[in-house]
Amino acid sequence: MEICNRNLYKTNISCYNKENKDKRRLFMLSLLDTYCSNLNINSYTGGFFSPRPEEPWQLPVPKRFGQHKFYYVTNGQCVINIEETEYLAGPGDWFLIPAGTIHSYYKVDGTPFQKYWMHFEIFPGNDLFKQLNLPYHIHIGDHTKVRQLFEAYTQATRSPHLTSYFIIKAACFELLAEYINIAKPEEVLVENRSNQKLNDVMVYINDNLDKNLSVEELAALVYMHPNHFIRFFKEKTGYTPARFINMKKMEKAKHLLENTELSIMEIMVQMGIEDASHFSKAFKTHYSMSPRKYREFFRANLKYGGPVM
Repeated sequence: MEICNRNLYKTNISCYNKENKDKRRLFMLSLLDTYCSNLNINSYTGGFFSPRPEEPWQLPVPKRFGQHKFYYVTNGQCVINIEETEYLAGPGDWFLIPAGTIHSYYKVDGTPFQKYWMHFEIFPGNDLFKQLNLPYHIHIGDHTKVRQLFEAYTQATRSPHLTSYFIIKAACFELLAEYINIAKPEEVLVENRSNQKLNDVMVYINDNLDKNLSVEELAALVYMHPNHFIRFFKEKTGYTPARFINMKKMEKAKHLLENTELSIMEIMVQMGIEDASHFSKAFKTHYSMSPRKYREFFRANLKYGGPVM
């Protein structure tokens, strides 16, 4: 009888754990559905890159960028250093370099170097790749579908037609889905309530970049003490709230400089910045030149073959 009771106890515990696991999974799927229903991807630069043998392609000093990057090597070799790990990349190597990831690169002399590339942003929440625990590199060989998607994206970036915007966005989503599917991440997006709290904060920040947001204001959104919130935010994103907000403001300013005729002062208003000197200094910290110089540089590159990759 005692043995039966023990078995019954084990059965009850097993059923309880299974029920809780099922509830947790349903909760996660619900949050995932909410997240994906608001998910958006923007890509402003990318295409197919095939430099002349004597033409350099390099970023000798490791840097962080405000946008995510895809590199898919189709010919030749290059060396890419990501967070102090060096990769000798050849045909069939596909790289994902999330925003804020320190990296450098250079092409190897010899065989002509060719690659598809893309810079893109994800809204809301650029922490997507942290949550999915995606690798920086996967080898896919000469992957027909991936090549076709990059080619469709490349052709669309050169087209003046309205439909090209839809093709670009569709290709971005499909390439992201393909990378995730091939990489088979170990973790599931929105795995607990803390990630949902972070997402709520990210949405609020993106919606209020024209305001001077305080830590106290953001902490109140998720019912945390400011000191606890700072630790929580940095653990999830790698940035303090203040640094992250400033980075997002500079990303938006960069987008407005590239895609609008707004004056520097008008852009500052949209960033909630009143001091022109402060704005210029902050922008230069992120992009190595003043806002005015960056706009001139960007337009000159468009005129003579496209933006810097």
